[in-house]
Amino acid sequence: MLAGCYGSTEPATNVGIDRATLTAKGTTNAGAAHIYFEYWPTGQPASVLATIGKDIPGGVTGPYSEATADSFRGLKPATGYTYRVCGKDQSSPNGACAQTRTFTTSTPAGDLIRGDYATLLGGIGHRGAVDAHSDASGANAGGTLSLPEDKHASPIGNFSGNVTCLRVEGNKATVGAVGSVAGQPTTALLVYVDNDLNWVAPTDQLDWTETPGTTPPNCASGSFTSLRSLAYSSTFVYDAP
Repeated sequence: MLAGCYGSTEPATNVGIDRATLTAKGTTNAGAAHIYFEYWPTGQPASVLATIGKDIPGGVTGPYSEATADSFRGLKPATGYTYRVCGKDQSSPNGACAQTRTFTTSTPAGDLIRGDYATLLGGIGHRGAVDAHSDASGANAGGTLSLPEDKHASPIGNFSGNVTCLRVEGNKATVGAVGSVAGQPTTALLVYVDNDLNWVAPTDQLDWTETPGTTPPNCASGSFTSLRSLAYSSTFVYDAP
């Protein structure tokens, strides 16, 4: 793979709905090297991402692996991916890569929205996450939802709760949950649009409302007329056939 080094991309393991473990083996015998994986949707070869990687000292032979869940962005379900192990050292500062392999992520049993996001880069109060699922008709919803601080709500704090409804139509999802903000019973309704058609740029949009009390919200009442842009998103929406 590099001058004085050898690398081979090996079959992926632990392939799931939105993640996989990429594996390789090789030898560094000409000094230290930085080893990492490149991966992309097979149908979008221009949308290449790289794992964080690791610095490997010279004279080392053995296996290497990284989970995509530990990288910049998760995977989309029911999607084919191509990947390869790569490395950089003084003889190849721009990197060189071994052969490619492929895998396909699993297909969810029903509708699904999963991932985390940030309305602004930085502070914890700007971050949220959703992991909501249902059957293909929207029944039997479950999961968890957390929302960033809403400066226009009272009390101010991060919402955290359990999902009570989910409605998915194409790349749009509405999630309802019952939980609390700063210890006060609160319900929340999140609307989310998965706009990452090029997979890399964080172009997703969302909005949400919070209401004091414990009455479960109605996902049919979600509105997509006013949406907020995101600074970061690893969230995907899956609409089961």
